[in-house]
Amino acid sequence: MANNFYGWLVDKLRYKRMGAGPMKLLTFGAIYQGPYSNWKHDPRPLIWVQWSDQNITHGINIHYLNRQDKQWLGRLIYIIKRAGQNIDPRSFFRLLSQQRPNIIKVAYRMYKTNLLNMKLVSAGITPLDQLIYSVSTDPWVAALNDMIRPGEVKNAPTKIAFSSTELQDRIIQATNTTDIRTKAVPTGPKAPYVDGSPFLR
Repeated sequence: MANNFYGWLVDKLRYKRMGAGPMKLLTFGAIYQGPYSNWKHDPRPLIWVQWSDQNITHGINIHYLNRQDKQWLGRLIYIIKRAGQNIDPRSFFRLLSQQRPNIIKVAYRMYKTNLLNMKLVSAGITPLDQLIYSVSTDPWVAALNDMIRPGEVKNAPTKIAFSSTELQDRIIQATNTTDIRTKAVPTGPKAPYVDGSPFLR
């Protein structure tokens, strides 16, 4: 109990000293947008969250994707949501590395969590649909939110990236493939599901 209190106190003082507000841990599978204090190329990243703790947030910055990759990712999010598939960060990362490696190569980033001031703009594959999203000016986010609204998911178009059964097969295939740690990926702080990650931004 004393150790937990001590850790909490140290963290609180550390973030107060840095001038950061209360920590907002981000949820895997949701999309957030907001200012990033340590930005180099994008002051307001639009992030699909892969993994987040109080120190580092891993995610895909949608702003760095081309039109085709955005469409592919949007369809993938839609079919996971529609089929009610249960997918974890490791399996999702492997699925991307197999099916659309360019997304990881171009847009996978890591951020210092305490320097992010993110607000939810899309529930993505999470059950956070009832939360009021911050208004995003990004047309891709608006189109995605229209497509994955609970009422729309049930009656959505049948032309999708792949069927729910094919998606499950691909998830299983991704889970059983060669360990992603054997692939050449730039090194940096680690998430639990990957032993090497693109550079910290």
